Amino acid sequence: MIAIPVEIDSMLSILNLPREMAGNGVFCEHQGFVMEMLRSVVLKDDYYLATHENLPENEPLVVAFRFGYSFLMLYSTAEFLNLKTLGEGIVKTVGLDQSATELLTGGEIEALKPILS
Repeated sequence: MIAIPVEIDSMLSILNLPREMAGNGVFCEHQGFVMEMLRSVVLKDDYYLATHENLPENEPLVVAFRFGYSFLMLYSTAEFLNLKTLGEGIVKTVGLDQSATELLTGGEIEALKPILS
């Protein structure tokens, strides 16, 4: 398997985000930026392998790149994902009966960014 870019459905699964978010165009728009961020922080040979070689799915390099890509995508898109209404943002808490849902605030997203990078 080619490690990166990661398919949107797989990325959402890695990040434990709802599948309904797959239709959000922000992920496609940030793909080039995320690929460039990855390219700038990894070894040239490893980046080539991750983008060109068909490696086994359980290969540590594949796993590392897929997780890295997914978390950089979250880092890049987090503030845009929370601009929508309930059900479209990043859920912080859900009530026991799911009648109360709280999304991350802008300040919490900003605090989360340094942790993700």
